[in-house]
Amino acid sequence: MNLASNAFIIGHSRAHHDTSLLIGQMVLVFSGIEIEVGTCLEHVAGAEIFPVVDRLVFKHKIDAVLQLMALRHATDLRRLAELQSLLRRVDRLRHRRNAFVHGRWDEGAGRLYLVRPAYGRGIRSEIPCTLGMMCEEIRQANALLLALRTWRKRWGVSVANESAASP
Repeated sequence: MNLASNAFIIGHSRAHHDTSLLIGQMVLVFSGIEIEVGTCLEHVAGAEIFPVVDRLVFKHKIDAVLQLMALRHATDLRRLAELQSLLRRVDRLRHRRNAFVHGRWDEGAGRLYLVRPAYGRGIRSEIPCTLGMMCEEIRQANALLLALRTWRKRWGVSVANESAASP
């Protein structure tokens, strides 16, 4: 199935189609980041507590990883500093990902806008956005995903069933 040829069948522009594909890519990359953070959380929380903390919203999972790592590895300042830096980047990306996924896209006057609804404030903000800007966001998200995986493997952060699933 060639997705590019189907864009015009349902009446949308090429920009709309390309935007849809990029939003999908961002969702998939961020899903990988969520898995990495979840693996860190399971590692530090332990198998008994993990089912409880796994129900937290993503922002609270980030906070829980930081707090639990600080408790369990208080003397390993380098490991903690690296993780704090990575998770600050994850939190910033979390905001952008939410804007991508929950924002409103408007293709007006040949330009693409990410529209943030007013929600009681009476102010609707529009952020000009290009496909190139979206591609750069995805490139940065991919780099962050790789950095999280690298950090996790370097410091031996894994879960019991991970080694059995790896080739």
